[in-house]
Formats: sequence, structure tokens, C-alpha cells
Amino acid sequence: MLSVRATTNIVPPAHRNLLILLYVALPLGAMSLPLLFPEQWLWINLPVHAVAEVVGAMVAIGLAALLILSWRHAGRHIHDACVAAALLGMGILDALHALMPAGNGFVWLHSAATAMGGVLFAGQWLSVHWTPRRVHRFLLAVIGVALGLGLPTLFLPDWPLPMLADGRFTPAARLLNAVGGIGFLLGALYFLIDFHRRGQGEAAMFAIIGILFGAAGLTFELSQLWDGPWWWWHLLRLLAYAAALLYLANTLRDLFRQRQQVERAYRAVVESAQEAIVVIDESGRIERFNPAAESLFGWQASEAIGRNVRILMPEPHHSRHDDYLRRYREGQGAGIMGHPRDLWGVHRDGTLIPVRLLLSETRIEGQRKFIGFLQDLREWHQTREQLNAAAHQLE
Repeated sequence: MLSVRATTNIVPPAHRNLLILLYVALPLGAMSLPLLFPEQWLWINLPVHAVAEVVGAMVAIGLAALLILSWRHAGRHIHDACVAAALLGMGILDALHALMPAGNGFVWLHSAATAMGGVLFAGQWLSVHWTPRRVHRFLLAVIGVALGLGLPTLFLPDWPLPMLADGRFTPAARLLNAVGGIGFLLGALYFLIDFHRRGQGEAAMFAIIGILFGAAGLTFELSQLWDGPWWWWHLLRLLAYAAALLYLANTLRDLFRQRQQVERAYRAVVESAQEAIVVIDESGRIERFNPAAESLFGWQASEAIGRNVRILMPEPHHSRHDDYLRRYREGQGAGIMGHPRDLWGVHRDGTLIPVRLLLSETRIEGQRKFIGFLQDLREWHQTREQLNAAAHQLE
């Protein structure tokens, strides 16, 4: 099974403490820089803001989807589902936030996204106690809560809390962003500890994402709509999304390389096997046909692939094979797997071929496949016939 995981380079212990110190200094520096902006500086640009939020939301949702799929199919740690939940909830709310004009709903959706993302990101401290079934339900609940908080705002922008008063952020808005910022920093601490212990680059990547989002959430306290600090914490969020995008790109690159390696190894084993190997899908369509199978049945791989495996069978199995597959899918005939059987195949020219068949079932990318290993028994049959003839003459 392919494992979907980003670069797993181990950082030497001597370098880990230095990186951790840099990570600790990063939020302090990030939250100090807004003090350098001119107090009256404003840049009101709703289109630029909307583009930044949409891009960030797309990256967040894309990375969340990748983490969810890899957790379900490649046995990742459950804490990855917590990161996915944080990015998913925040991505949904940020996408809705980008659709709003500046006003109460505009600030509410951002504040809700930060608070929800931070609380969920900090959830990995508790995730070790969760079962996979609970996590699956939890992810569905996150989607429901995010949509429940966000969609009504498109039509009722003043609900559920006042976010602006006299053009300034209310205590409720500041509290939500502070909660989210602290949550992200707590989650980053979890990954820093994990990084210090194991030195995996993946933990460092998640830590930097949490630190940047955390610094952005806490810097909200120093900002007003469209001023310098306001744009600064937006930049911090974009940097966090850039780190997430880098992680996503590395993961997809590693997955592609791993897939190529597995494919090459699989092809080498199949192509070099002395036994005929035929791989079919659930419908009986041939997907693999190695050189030994070409020699045994007289079909070229390019001719056999895509055809129904019935072409290799004489009657009555030729007519009944689709029914065999249907009954197997329904739970009948499971005993045929893993037990060799002697039967007849048919050459392309119509000649019957005695073969010994061993069937195996596997799953490739979630799809059921059947692998047939076929041994040519013609020489054995000839030897048996010669022995029987010799014994008959001796009588």
C-alpha cells in the first residue's frame, strides 16, 4: 500500500534545538513588527483581499483533503486528522469570508475561522484517545459546523455577535482571534515537542504552520480594518498557507515517486516470472498479461489487455465465468482463493492447454483485483502419458 507522506528526512539532534529556538522567536518577532507601521496608514483594497482569502482557502481545503485521504488509506497518525479538521473548517469559513463586503459579517467569518481552526489544531493533544470511527464522525461534524456558522452570515451579516463598533473591532472579535491564536500556538508546541523527540521534517512543517497562524491570530489585537497591522497578519496567514502548499507539493511529489517505484518493482516481478500471470478487474477484464502468459496462450499482451479473461477458457467455463465473478462478489465461492486447481485453458488457436491455476485477490488503490498464477502442465501430462504407456507395455 502506498503511504502518502511528505519528506521524512530526519533532522540531526544537534540542529533541532537551533530550529526550535528560531521557531520560538518567530511569533515574537512577527507580533512586534506591526508596531513599526505608521498609525494612520490605510490601504483599502477588497479585491486583493478576496483573492488572498480564496487562494488560502483553496490551499487549506486541498491539504485537508489530502490528509484525510492519507489518514484513511495509509495508516497515518490520528493527529493528522486534527490538522485536517482545522484546515477544513478554517478553509470553508475563509472562502465564505472572501465573498462578504467589509462589515460585521466580514469580520465575523474571519474571527470564527481563526477560533475554529485554532481550537481544532490544538486538538492533537487529545487525539490519542480518539478512535478512527469517532474521528470520521468528527470530520463530518466540522464541515457541518463550519457551514452552519458561515452560510447564514451571507444572508444575515449582523448575526450572531457584533464584531465592529464605531469602525473598531469589538471585544468579542478580539477574543475569538486570541482564542484561535493561542490554539494554534498550543498545537505548534505539540509538533515542536514531537520534532525535538523524533526530528521528522513533517512535524517541523506543521509547527511552522501553527506558529504563523497563531501569530496572525494574536496580532489581530493590534489592528484595525485595512491598516498596516491588519495587512501584516494577512501576510502571516499567507505565509502559513505557503508552508502548507509546500508541504502539499512535497507530499504529492513523494507520492508520485513512490508510485513509480512500486510500479517499476511490480512490473519487474510480473515480467520476469516464469509462471504465467494474468491480472483481471472485478468485471473480468484483463489488466496485466506477462510474457509467460503470452507464451502459454498465444496472445500478445497488447491484444489480451482490455479483453475479458473468458478468451483463455474453454466451454463451459467460457460462458459461465461472468456468473462465477458475480457469485464471488456476492460472497459465494470464497474457497477458491489460495487453493491450486488443475483445469484446462485454451490457446489462441483453439488448442486445449492443461494448467494449474492459483488465484489470489488484492486491492490496488481501493479497487479489487484478481491475480491468476498459471503453471503449464503440458510437459507433466506428456510425462504421465509416457509412464502410463510404458506400464501398459510391461503388463
